[in-house]
Amino acid sequence: MRSHKSLLEALPVEEARLLTDSCSEVKLTVGQVLADVGQPYTTIYFPITSVVSVTTQLRDGRLVESTTIGREGIVGLAALLGSKRSHQHVVAQVPGTSLCVSLESLLELLPSLPEFVRRFGTLADCMMTSMGQSAACLAMHPVAERCARWLLMTADRTHSDTFFLTQEYLAAMLGVHRPTVTIAARTLQRAGLIDYHRGQITILDRVGLEEATCECYEIVHAVVEEFLGC
Repeated sequence: MRSHKSLLEALPVEEARLLTDSCSEVKLTVGQVLADVGQPYTTIYFPITSVVSVTTQLRDGRLVESTTIGREGIVGLAALLGSKRSHQHVVAQVPGTSLCVSLESLLELLPSLPEFVRRFGTLADCMMTSMGQSAACLAMHPVAERCARWLLMTADRTHSDTFFLTQEYLAAMLGVHRPTVTIAARTLQRAGLIDYHRGQITILDRVGLEEATCECYEIVHAVVEEFLGC
């Protein structure tokens, strides 16, 4: 497994302790909205085992994913950089735990967190790179390759090769209809790369799945690792 360490693990011990002590742990459910277009920011999230999706919602209700955020990132970074309202629809896509803290409390704590603040710019660059790569992937790569990329990224963020995800939600994240995802998932399953049963996905052959994905996975993975190591 090539799981990322968390943002908190990348911080100095004292800063990580201050942040953790200021937060509460919550459980995120599938589809739970963490931020919505036009709404003011009130809460900042630090995913632990959950994965959050940053999406654009179309008028007909369909969602198209821009990027995902896991244990390496922050949900609500724009608020810490000065934005008053969200311009994105942000939902939990894989259930799990997250730390959360009120925006007001975290802003008061920032003077005591210089390394955390220093990383805002590189984290923003990391997210923009991921968004740009996702856009290129959506436009240019076959669904099966995009599906493999998404599964690998999710495993990295959840720290597990087994996680829960419905076909309906995976289809929404890949911007395709459910039958298309069904075909892609069956292709990967018949190749012995994954097992998919009643919404639970297990990666059986990590090396094979990496060979089945497009170059976008490796590019985004390297950017995240660089950010966490900087």
